[in-house]
Amino acid sequence: LRRRSPSEITKTPFLSLYYDLVRALAAIIVVFHHYSQHLVKAESGRVVFPHLGQEAVIAFFVLSGFVISWVVDTRTQSIGNFLVKRLARFYSVMVPAIAILGMCYLVTMQLEPKLYQYQGDGEHFWLKALFTMGFLNFNSMVYQIKLPGGSPFWSLTYEFWYYIVFALWVFSKRWWFPILGTTSIFMFLGWDAFLLWPVWLTGVAIYWLSKQITLKPAQAQVLFGLSLGIMVSLYTSGWRYSVLAIDTYVPGLENLRYAKAAPYFLCLGLMMGLNFLAAKNWSHSLTL
Repeated sequence: LRRRSPSEITKTPFLSLYYDLVRALAAIIVVFHHYSQHLVKAESGRVVFPHLGQEAVIAFFVLSGFVISWVVDTRTQSIGNFLVKRLARFYSVMVPAIAILGMCYLVTMQLEPKLYQYQGDGEHFWLKALFTMGFLNFNSMVYQIKLPGGSPFWSLTYEFWYYIVFALWVFSKRWWFPILGTTSIFMFLGWDAFLLWPVWLTGVAIYWLSKQITLKPAQAQVLFGLSLGIMVSLYTSGWRYSVLAIDTYVPGLENLRYAKAAPYFLCLGLMMGLNFLAAKNWSHSLTL
């Protein structure tokens, strides 16, 4: 094993290509998941695509923690610069998405209103949009302020606040401030966001681990395949709803939603992180 410099971590064409492929596949899975679970199910009562949307979000979380750690570690940044760049990335997605949701709602309500039976409504649309853009739409006081068809915004809201917590620990010069800030943020967000936070932190941990170790190509290939196999096994096992579900052991957690499966998502996130680590090491033996 040897320590790698930060510049070695991500600057390989195959590694960037692989991460982009993971992002693209995760995005496509989320789209098909919502199409199946919400549109098709509302119309016919059945689903036509596996229940994989939240697993795809976990991939985004792990990648998010990995990439933001790399950015902060390899580029000199101030807290102001960090926040401006993060907000620019969020709003470049959120603003057009909110506009599209509004237009789709206006058109669809004229054609097939029942599609929005469980997907929010257009009442107080602009107020809901402001809460969404302020990352205040999913929290412990108001479970969700949902735009019509806007339930997927929960992951962006959580990710934003994970960035803020990360920034508190990286940029704060007073030891007590990140502790106070982190506690306040998760008291506001609630248990769901807190219990899924370790999944995001998996990406951070894998980045720092990737700086410390080097695997031989054969070792990286084995780890790559093994991690993929375990991810598939985790999904097909059904343990998300039994062995790796919190409410299996702690009853009375009806208020939890995504975090009911937090142990499952953490195991899945760990395997994804190891897969990214293997891909990073494997990529160094590949050339274009």
